[in-house]
Amino acid sequence: MSLENSLESGKGYLIPLAKPVVADPGPLAFSSFALTTFVLSVHLIGSSLLTAPDIVLGAALFYSGLIQILTGMWYFHYGNTFGATVTSSFGAFWLSYGIIKIPAFGVEAAYETKEHFENANGIYLAAWTIYTLFLVIASLRTTAAIVILLFFVFLHLLLLTIGNFIHSDNEVIVAAGYVGIITAFVAWYNSFAGLLTKETHFISLPVLDLSHYNFKH
Repeated sequence: MSLENSLESGKGYLIPLAKPVVADPGPLAFSSFALTTFVLSVHLIGSSLLTAPDIVLGAALFYSGLIQILTGMWYFHYGNTFGATVTSSFGAFWLSYGIIKIPAFGVEAAYETKEHFENANGIYLAAWTIYTLFLVIASLRTTAAIVILLFFVFLHLLLLTIGNFIHSDNEVIVAAGYVGIITAFVAWYNSFAGLLTKETHFISLPVLDLSHYNFKH
């Protein structure tokens, strides 16, 4: 047996090769989604502390956009197709949000009136709302914490969709903001549940594994 072959098989001349350990990308994915959702939602509720959404763009493009795309790729390597699909998709969502809001891309300016843009944005958000509903259904064998998170994401997007279609800074948009804040905290909960494990901390957060439940009659 050659040295090269023995190294590949983990036998022979050197210490046997250990199987590479792939870190769970979940905590990073959840926390990156939570932060931008929280900041944007504070703006949506009409807080005097955040009167314009521009401050959200950096986090949307990099922390929630780029980082979630990367965690999606790490999820593929981790062997989690569901996690890869969800995080990559929402990473792309945040990148697209940033592009829509940056004037240099001319997205909003391409529409003749604010109402026309809101109609188009409403259709865009409606598509994401439908997609997220499918994710809620697909998540029913994961954990209760993830199901709850995706349900609140769905509700948040649904309210934003309705708010765009009725063409005003209204109670529906404000409600979407409050739901978004709840969504952010649920996402942070999922993140910390992944960080506070028995190997890393003295306490752990329950997430309720649903994979053992059989919903068939």
